[in-house]
Amino acid sequence: MKNLFVIALIIAVITLVMGVITQLVGHSLIISAAGWNELTQTFLLFSAVFGIWDIVRKKE
Repeated sequence: MKNLFVIALIIAVITLVMGVITQLVGHSLIISAAGWNELTQTFLLFSAVFGIWDIVRKKE
């Protein structure tokens, strides 16, 4: 689970950077800045869930 946590967190950081770049450039890069923001939120949620899942699994 730790691998999934790290992968989701890295993807979230990459999508956050893409969203900032898209906002600064002024036009969409593949998808709009709002789309990058939503994708970042999704991957941050995934990383939080995988992190909590790892903690709960270790307690068992």
